[in-house]
Amino acid sequence: MVDVDRLFMGFEAIEHRLKNLRDLGIGRLNVAVHPALGMSFMPRVLADLDLAMRDMQISLRVLSSKEVHQQVSSEQCDFGLMADEMPVAGLEHSEFLNSNGVIVMHASHPLAKRSVITPR
Repeated sequence: MVDVDRLFMGFEAIEHRLKNLRDLGIGRLNVAVHPALGMSFMPRVLADLDLAMRDMQISLRVLSSKEVHQQVSSEQCDFGLMADEMPVAGLEHSEFLNSNGVIVMHASHPLAKRSVITPR
């Protein structure tokens, strides 16, 4: 029952924060992001929001997927973006990005001559 109460309190807190951000343009949102999105994508998105003009504060934490999961699960962050290697049971979640991986290497590397590289 304690876990259920904590879950509902977490939902209410997030709902309240999002309502403030949407309706009033004020508030604080804590975001945890995997480095692949936190080093360039999210800072550009946040810069485009013109936060000072909207009187909003956003805390951005760039963390490993495991740390993002821990921060969101423990309600230290309102939401997070993480790689799909972490379990999502007990969390409200949706797919944000689905992209193919890219292999990068120096042109002189022996694998650079291959047109297709597959993992073993």
